Amino acid sequence: MENQLLQVGKIINTCGLKGEVKIYSTTFYAKERYKKNNKVLLGIFEDNDEKYISLSVKSYRNFKGFDYVIFNEISSIEEAEKLVGKFIFIKKEDAKIKKDEYLFVDLVNCKIIDQLTNEVLGTVIDIYEFPASISLKIKTLDEKIYNIPFIKQFITKVDINNKVIFINNIEGLLK
Repeated sequence: MENQLLQVGKIINTCGLKGEVKIYSTTFYAKERYKKNNKVLLGIFEDNDEKYISLSVKSYRNFKGFDYVIFNEISSIEEAEKLVGKFIFIKKEDAKIKKDEYLFVDLVNCKIIDQLTNEVLGTVIDIYEFPASISLKIKTLDEKIYNIPFIKQFITKVDINNKVIFINNIEGLLK
């Protein structure tokens, strides 16, 4: 697909007879993503074929940590059952984020640079979400792996356009 897509959830079950689906969301912004009339894309990956079906949200609710959505195009449990196991995507340009917030996909492959020495220390290879904070998984130039909490005490500047993150490399952070 031409536009870059972001996965925001997976349909894991149905709920009720009117086509409501239970979604395990992988986004912090489920309430915004599933607003009435918002469009999402349902990924259909079968027989080495990749296609996306556009669905519009009819209603949304959250219950016990899961999101429940009824789509305008789905009106029965039989239709909803066909969606179980499918992933939900949005177009990257539709992911409206606030200043000083970043999409995980934009942080991966950023160079990590010491703010004092301008030395390249490594590269972000993954992002982890822990209850206390988000951490960047860093691979250093000598192939060692470290986690850096994505908090202001360590992350001093993020430049997504140039794919660099400046850090306060305190003693013991990358050792």
